[in-house]
Amino acid sequence: MNGAKVTVFAARSKSGLKELAAGLSEKIASRTLEALSNANYSAPVQVVELSFRSVSNYVPIIIPATEQDTVSNMCFALTIDQKSWIELNGEDFEPEMEEFLERMSTAEKGRTDGHKTRARHFACC
Repeated sequence: MNGAKVTVFAARSKSGLKELAAGLSEKIASRTLEALSNANYSAPVQVVELSFRSVSNYVPIIIPATEQDTVSNMCFALTIDQKSWIELNGEDFEPEMEEFLERMSTAEKGRTDGHKTRARHFACC
């Protein structure tokens, strides 16, 4: 481990899955805007990509492109210098994120019991 605190269990809240997802989305949006506001770029930010490291981590890496960047395709991870990337702190989204992941896993297990499923992965590059 890298020394980061990790929530391995979260008691279920009274919120439904939709409310939990909406709350996490709002929190991620808020932290993203806050991080972009605090970043010091030499040119105005024109567009932002939220990139995810894996299918099990829903906390995005923020990849901003400024007026000075040349983006030849829509996969910023290949064209924007990693020094410009912003990593959100996953701890800011706990224990809600762990509860969300547990509920999603439980819901998926309930839908796939006895059935073979095929996962789809979309890659930009």
